[in-house]
Amino acid sequence: MYNYWSKFKKSESATTILLILAFLSTSWLSYGFYFRADLSEEGTLRLTDSTKKTLRNLPQPVNIEAFFSSDVPDAAVVQVKTMRDFLTEYAASSNGRARLKFLDPDSDQDAKTRATELGISPAPIGSLNQRKQEIAKVYFSVALSYGDKIDTIPNILESRILEYELTSKIYKMAYPNERTIAFLAGHGQFTLAESDNPFYSLNLLKENLETLYGSIKSIDTNSDDIPNDVSTLLVVQPENLSEIDRFRLDQFLMRGGNLIYTASGMALNMQNGMATAAATDSADFLKEYGIELGSDMVLDPENYLPLPRRMGFQIVEIPYPVWVVSPRQTLMSDHTLMQGIPLLFFPYTSPLRTDAGKLPTGKDSGFEVDFLARSSGRSYTQSNFVMIDPMRLKDVIDNPNVEKQNTGSHNLIVHVRGKFKSQYIDKPLPPNAPKEFIKEASNAGRLLVVSTPYAFSDLGAQRSQGLNLNFLLSAIDTMNGMEDLVALRKKQKSSPQVKNMGYGLMQMLTFLNFFLPVAGIGSIGLMRYLRRRKLILQNNG
Repeated sequence: MYNYWSKFKKSESATTILLILAFLSTSWLSYGFYFRADLSEEGTLRLTDSTKKTLRNLPQPVNIEAFFSSDVPDAAVVQVKTMRDFLTEYAASSNGRARLKFLDPDSDQDAKTRATELGISPAPIGSLNQRKQEIAKVYFSVALSYGDKIDTIPNILESRILEYELTSKIYKMAYPNERTIAFLAGHGQFTLAESDNPFYSLNLLKENLETLYGSIKSIDTNSDDIPNDVSTLLVVQPENLSEIDRFRLDQFLMRGGNLIYTASGMALNMQNGMATAAATDSADFLKEYGIELGSDMVLDPENYLPLPRRMGFQIVEIPYPVWVVSPRQTLMSDHTLMQGIPLLFFPYTSPLRTDAGKLPTGKDSGFEVDFLARSSGRSYTQSNFVMIDPMRLKDVIDNPNVEKQNTGSHNLIVHVRGKFKSQYIDKPLPPNAPKEFIKEASNAGRLLVVSTPYAFSDLGAQRSQGLNLNFLLSAIDTMNGMEDLVALRKKQKSSPQVKNMGYGLMQMLTFLNFFLPVAGIGSIGLMRYLRRRKLILQNNG
């Protein structure tokens, strides 16, 4: 028996058979078990637990059709490969709940027809290198199909947070609950429409919201009720709030709605370079729920964003403490709404205070009151006429005789969750209000107050490099019970910096790419040959 087993172990045919069986067994097992690791600094292919949880718990599979052109400009090759690898990893992490298919409309007429049916068209992409300018129209689009629902991402190369965009679209197709976002229209200068004035345009916010939530409703509460399907209402520096406006906003909170209210107690006059106390519409409305909006402006000489100005032939940065910045140490970073937010930008902001009589805090108060962002301990306020012209403001700052009021840290964002009481319990109803109304909420509502309307304007979005919008979008997700999506916003799209290599280095790496595997296999074969030769010599000796 021993001799037979010894001969079997030395048999070349037996070794070959065992190797083939091991290879086939490993290949079969690899379908069910796999391991991948993204060791890059950017972590481009690493998926969050939120994405994996969402995909693996889908009630039914989602189909992902990736329309990728095979012929792309050289400058985009690395980026395209990264996107292909990401989508492959995305589907592989779903435990079979995401079915990925790559299509090339340039070489496949059926794929091109399918893309046209979905409203997908090629996008221009190009680059300028030392030899020529490459311009081409290529497909880099994704279509998601879940049941009878279809959604698309027209150009994934332009997506800043592709993982979030994919997962949020799939999540909202799989769990539709008609969460609608609305904007209070007809009450001031701020508009969702594209505008040349970045101070009052909310176009960037609108584009981001529509990408993730679909069309945004505009509602004028002076003439219309707030529809029941609206879960979140965005109010930006309203002017001339009538009693019926206030009543409808109040009843929205009473039914458990999410009210995001952004307002400052100061009105800007950019021509005169000054800010004065604004109308008290917002302050009066918020005061009924225990939040006091100051009629002054916060200046922070420690944490601010400088204002770039051209002086002669150079650009200089002027201290501009009315552009307050809240870095991580002044944020309530452990709060769900603040996940992944390193800083926030508050241009022309007012302080917020709370009234403990109307808004009690504590374990048994029934309210959760969170101060999410604050100014530094060196900040102070100015009231009445505040200089906002950068050069005149600099003179004021440098003047030691200028009074600095309320020195210390000031609240800039307040978040309240609880069952509010209507402000119309003890006062007359507006003429157009129904006699039957909700006097006390049966479901907890949320009130998020940000002390400047410019935080989410195009100005705030651009100057904060999108961080202000990320905060607001995360807040909307959280308010609507989609906390799993918030973690995805931590991952910003980062394009790896690939350095150009010389021709000689490229040729050497290409040679090593082929030579090293062959050399490795040859070395193993040589070692095996020498070992067998030694055994034969010993046996014959």
